[in-house]
Amino acid sequence: MGGACGASQNRERDPFLASISSNQSSETRINMSCRRLGRDGAYAVGRALRTNTTLKHLFLGWNDIQDAGVQTICFSLAQNDTLRTLNLAGNGVTDEGAQCAAQLLQTNSSLTQLSL
Repeated sequence: MGGACGASQNRERDPFLASISSNQSSETRINMSCRRLGRDGAYAVGRALRTNTTLKHLFLGWNDIQDAGVQTICFSLAQNDTLRTLNLAGNGVTDEGAQCAAQLLQTNSSLTQLSL
């Protein structure tokens, strides 16, 4: 993760992850950058994005989610028509993850800004 994040975060009780998962949340912008989510955290975010109808901007930079995490999130966003901005910078994404993200942009017209 390099020096972009500073002190480590604890993902076990992350209030932002709980907020995404809540169908009653009114949050429209969440910054979960630098929380060391990893692939397991990306899976949890992906599950939450399938049903979240309020979140418009999500920042997941520098979480070491790698290609598998990006694929999980992209799969989930195929079923989400509210997210507009997704930042996945600094996550060790290779051509494989980038290709998945490119396919998502072809099928999800609501996502207008994607950073890898």
